[in-house]
Amino acid sequence: MFEEIWFEPGLAAALNNLGAINISSGDYAEGLQASERALVIFQKLGNQQAIGSVLNYIGVNYQNQGNYDKAIEYCLQGLQIRRKIQDHPGIAFSLINMGNMYLAADELKSALEYYQQSLAYSQEKELPSLEFSLLQLGETYRRLGQYDTALLYLQRILKTNSNHVLALNAVGEVYFARKEYEPSLKHLLKSLSLLEKRNDRTHANVLNNISNVYNAQKRYPVALSYAQRNLALSRQLGSKQEIKNAAQTLSQIYAGMHDFAHAYEYQHLYVSLKDSITAQEYTQRLAVLEANLELAKKQAHIEMLTQEQQLHHQELKRQAILRNFFMAGLGFTLLLGLVILRNIGLKRKAE
Repeated sequence: MFEEIWFEPGLAAALNNLGAINISSGDYAEGLQASERALVIFQKLGNQQAIGSVLNYIGVNYQNQGNYDKAIEYCLQGLQIRRKIQDHPGIAFSLINMGNMYLAADELKSALEYYQQSLAYSQEKELPSLEFSLLQLGETYRRLGQYDTALLYLQRILKTNSNHVLALNAVGEVYFARKEYEPSLKHLLKSLSLLEKRNDRTHANVLNNISNVYNAQKRYPVALSYAQRNLALSRQLGSKQEIKNAAQTLSQIYAGMHDFAHAYEYQHLYVSLKDSITAQEYTQRLAVLEANLELAKKQAHIEMLTQEQQLHHQELKRQAILRNFFMAGLGFTLLLGLVILRNIGLKRKAE
C-alpha cells in the first residue's frame, strides 16, 4: 500500500520491520534486501534514529551468515549514530551486538565489558534489552567455565518468563558443560518444543545442542536424527555458521559409531567452512575499526572546540569594538561638556 501511494516514511518503516522479521525467522537474504532498501530511504529522509536501527539489523544479518567483516562495519556505524543522537534503547542493543562481535572472536573479556555496559545502561534507563544483556552474560560466563555465575544470570530471566526459549537453550548448554545431561535435555527439549509451536525456524542451534547431549550419552541413533535435522535446516537457512556446527557434530557422531568414512566426509565439510578470518585477525580488524571511529569522534570534538574558539575570538572582537565605540562616545561627551561649561563661564564673565 505504501508503494502504491509512494509514501516513503511508511514504506521505509515497513521494510525495516520486514527485514527484522526475516532475520529473526532465518530468511537472511530476504531480510538483507528489505533492510538495505529501508536504509536508502531513511538516509534520504535524514531519519538518524531509523538509520541506526537498520544498520544494527544489517549487522546482525551479516553476523548470522558468518560475514564478520560486514557485521562489524554496520554495527559500529549504528552504535556511533545512536550515541550521537542519544537513542537509549538503541545504544543498549548496539552494545550487546558489539559484545557479540568480540564473543565471535573469542575475546571473552572484551565481550563481558560490552555486556556489562549494556546491562548497567538497561538497568539505569529501565529498558527491555535487560534480558538480552543477561542472556549474553550467561553465555560468556559459560564459555569462561564459570557455570554458577552463568546460571545466576540466566535464572533471572526464567524467574520472570519460564518459557523464554533462548534462556532455556542457554541453561541447557550450561548443564551440558557441567556434564549434567538430564537437566540439560529437559531445558533443551522444552526450548525446541516452544520454537516448533511458534513455527520459528531459528532453532538450528537447539537441534545441535540436543544432538550433542545424546552423543555424549552414546545414544547415537537419536543423536544422528537430531544432527541430520539440524544440517537440513541450516542448509535451508543458508547459515554457514550452523552448517559448520552441524558438520562437526555429525563427524563426532559417526566417529562414535565407528563409521569413519562418513566421519571423514563431515569433518572435511567442517574444515572447509571454517571462518576464513582467524580470531586474531578478526580482533585486529575490530580494533582498527573502533580506533578509526574513536579518531573520528576526537576529530569532530577538535573541530567543535575550534569552532567554539573562533566564535569566542569573534565575540572578543565584537566586545572590543563596542568598548572602543563606548570610550569614543564617552570622550566626545566629556569634551562636549567641557566646551559647554567653558562657554557658560565665558558668558558669565562677559556679563
